[in-house]
Amino acid sequence: MDEPLIVGVIDEPEIDKAELARQMGADVLEARFDLWKTSMDTSRQVLRDLKKVGLDIIGTNRWIIEGGGFEGSEPDRIGFLISCMDLLDYVDIELECEMRDYVVERAKKQGVKVIVSYHNFEFTPDKDELLGIVSRMKACGADIGKVATMVNDLHDSLRLFELLLDANMRLSVIGMGELGRHTRIIAPIYGSVLNYGSVGGAVAPGQMRVEEMRKVWGWLL
Repeated sequence: MDEPLIVGVIDEPEIDKAELARQMGADVLEARFDLWKTSMDTSRQVLRDLKKVGLDIIGTNRWIIEGGGFEGSEPDRIGFLISCMDLLDYVDIELECEMRDYVVERAKKQGVKVIVSYHNFEFTPDKDELLGIVSRMKACGADIGKVATMVNDLHDSLRLFELLLDANMRLSVIGMGELGRHTRIIAPIYGSVLNYGSVGGAVAPGQMRVEEMRKVWGWLL
């Protein structure tokens, strides 16, 4: 089983926030371009600064329908992501993105690991649908699949833990919402490899701060 990692979400283009994430215990940084609202050139310079922190970087330019903030066209969104890829260690692309395969192909050529993500802000699908989602992620070349769903009752959490046990690939699994908050701590025990925490304010429902996650992991892992 892979050692679980804490991802510090950098929702503003600030080197100080990245340094704080490292001090709080983050293993990886996530550069949320869609929340930065900066130009391509500015984002590239910020990435160069972030690399000085010494942690791997995930590049994410999330579209609005999966909880992101990018407001331009889809070709612009993907072009932005591609233009920054040489400064990234991981790239996150949505499973349902029509240009997904193009992003995966470009990432593979550049030696960038691919996270293929699925978000459902309303509910957690049943077990068969979840396994089908993961199968699609694996088939399209994901190095890591990311599944984040809304937890409306504790049975939803159990299905997410079962997914980690039953899926035949590396996964990051997140239960969103207050009822899913504990999954951000427990999921690594079941094999979740990337576990996202906030550095400033939460950017997803139920997200915990990095130092909270690190403290509790110290008791459990």
